[in-house]
Amino acid sequence: MAKIFPNWEIIENLHNKLWEGERKIASYLNSNLPEDWEIYVQPFLNGSRPDIVILNPKIGIMIIEVKDWELENYFFKNETLYVNTIKGAHYVENPINQARHYRDNLISLIPRLDEIIREDFRLISIGVYLHRENENDIKKFFSNGPNIYDNEILLGKDGLNISKIENVFNKGTKQKIFIQTDIIKMIRTWLSPPYHLKEQSSNIRLNNKQEIHAKPNRGHHRIRGVIGSGKTLVLAFRAAALAEQGYKVLIVTYNKTLWHYIRDMAQRTPFNFDPKLIIYKNFHGFCNDFLNEMGHPKPYDAKDKDYYFKNIVPFVKDALEMSIQREENIEDLKFDAILIDEGQDFEFEWYEILCQFLKERNELVLMCDKAQNIYERELSWIYTGMKGFSGRWGELNQSLRLPSIVVREANRFAKMYLPDIDMYAESNQTQLFEPELRWISCNTIEDALNQAEAAFDYLVEEKEQHPTDIVMLFPKIRLGEEMVLRFKKRNIEVNDVFGDNHKKSFWMGDSRTKMSTIHSFKGWELKNIILIINDRKKSKKFSSLIYTAIGRTQENLIVINTSTEYDTYGKSWPMTEHF
Repeated sequence: MAKIFPNWEIIENLHNKLWEGERKIASYLNSNLPEDWEIYVQPFLNGSRPDIVILNPKIGIMIIEVKDWELENYFFKNETLYVNTIKGAHYVENPINQARHYRDNLISLIPRLDEIIREDFRLISIGVYLHRENENDIKKFFSNGPNIYDNEILLGKDGLNISKIENVFNKGTKQKIFIQTDIIKMIRTWLSPPYHLKEQSSNIRLNNKQEIHAKPNRGHHRIRGVIGSGKTLVLAFRAAALAEQGYKVLIVTYNKTLWHYIRDMAQRTPFNFDPKLIIYKNFHGFCNDFLNEMGHPKPYDAKDKDYYFKNIVPFVKDALEMSIQREENIEDLKFDAILIDEGQDFEFEWYEILCQFLKERNELVLMCDKAQNIYERELSWIYTGMKGFSGRWGELNQSLRLPSIVVREANRFAKMYLPDIDMYAESNQTQLFEPELRWISCNTIEDALNQAEAAFDYLVEEKEQHPTDIVMLFPKIRLGEEMVLRFKKRNIEVNDVFGDNHKKSFWMGDSRTKMSTIHSFKGWELKNIILIINDRKKSKKFSSLIYTAIGRTQENLIVINTSTEYDTYGKSWPMTEHF
C-alpha cells in the first residue's frame, strides 16, 4: 500500500471536500500502488493546488488532474475547449493544460530539475482522470484537441490500472535517469502538507481558564491576555457558542486581515451554528457598511488623507441620529453580542459607537494586551471609562501555543524595552521539538534583505519547512514590496498584504509563501517567522511592534536586524551567525 499525504483523517476534515472522482482515484492509488510510491492529495504548490501528485524516487512523478465531467456537455472548437450551459457555451481550461501548468510550476521551483527533465522528460508525467466516462470515449473526445504526448495518459472509470500508469514512465526510455536524493527532498518539501493544514482540520480544544471566558454571558467584560494565551481563540469559541444558541454576533477588529483567521477558528469549534449569524468586520469596514445601509454619505476629502479616519465616527453618529428622527427601525442592524479583538488598537469613541449597536441582551467582550499597543493609543479609557465594567479583569496569563524559549525571550525583551507593561507570559509547555532562534545583525538594508532571502532558503532546504508555513514580517511596506519582487524573479509566488486588495485575500489556507507588515499580522500565528528590523531609532512604539512580532511564531524565529539599539538584546540568542 502506498503512503498518502495528508492522512485520511485530515483529508476527511478538509474545508474543501474531495469531489467523488478525487476520492475514487486517491483511494484506488492508495490501495493498489506499492509501498515505495507516495500520493499527495491537493498539495500546496506555490500558489496552485494540483488534484493528485504521485511520486516514486526510482521511477518519477505524475501529476493527475481529476474531473467529474460528462463529456456530452463539452466540445472542442479550433483546439479550444468549451462547455454548454443553460446560458450558452463558454470557454473552460483544458485539464491537460492545467496539469502541464502544475508540472511547469514544479520544475521552475526546484534547482537543476529542469536539466534532468531535458535528459528524460518522462520523469514528470501527466495524467487526466475523468471519473464519469469510459476510457475509449475519453480518448476519442481528446483526439479533437491539442496533441497528447508520450508522457501523458488519459484515464477513465473503466481504465484505472497501475501497470498502465507505470508504463508511461518506461515507454520509449532508452536509459533510466534517476532524480538525485537532494532534489527528491526538495520536491517532498513543496508537496508535503503544511503544518497549518493539520491545524485547520482539527477541532479546537480549550483549557479550563479559556473555557471560563469562552462561555456566553450577558453584560460587558474585559479580558487581558499575554502573547500566545489564545485570546483570539477564546473569542472565536465564544462567538460560535453564541451563534449555536441563535444569537447574532459581531466580531470586530482594527486589523483588516485578522477576521479571516478568526473565521477559520470559529469553523473549527465543535458547535453547530448558522455561519450567517457571525459577522466578521474590521471597525472601519463595519462603519462603511452601516453608512451604506442607511444611504448616508461617507467622509471623503481628496486633499486630506486623514479626513476619513477623523470623521468616520461623527458620520456614523449623524446617521444614527437621523434614523431616530425618521423613526426608522434599525434593530436588524444590531447584535446580541459584540466581541472586540485586540482592544488596545481601539479608541474610546469607537467603543462608544459600537455600544449603540447592541440589542437588549447587551453582551460585549473586549480582549486586550497592553504590551501590543503598536499604535500608541491612549488606553486609560479601558480602565476607567467603559460602561458596565467593574471588579477585576478576566486574565489569560499562560502562553499555550508559543515554545517556552520564545516566551522567555519575549518576556526578556519586554523587561528591557517595555518596562510599564502590567503582565508577563507564563509557560509550562513541554516541547516535542527544538525551536530555533537566530538573531542576525546587518549593517545595511541590502544585506538584511539578502539574509532574509537566505533564511527562507535555509528553512525550506535545511529545516524542510513547507514554504506555506513561512511568513516574512516587515515594519514597512516598501521593504516587503521589494522582497516580493525578489521572489517573483525566482518564480516563487507570494501571498502578501501590501495593498488593500491583497489584504482581502490574505489567509493561512493560501498555498503561497506569506509576506506581511507586522501591523497586519498581529493576532495571526505561523510556524516559521522571518522578522526584518530596519528602524535605527529605539522607541516604545517600535519596541511594541518587535514584541508583537516575536509572539507570532509557533516554532522557528529568525530576526534580521539593522538597528544597533536592539543588538544588546539579540546578541544573547543561541545562534547569531550569518547564513
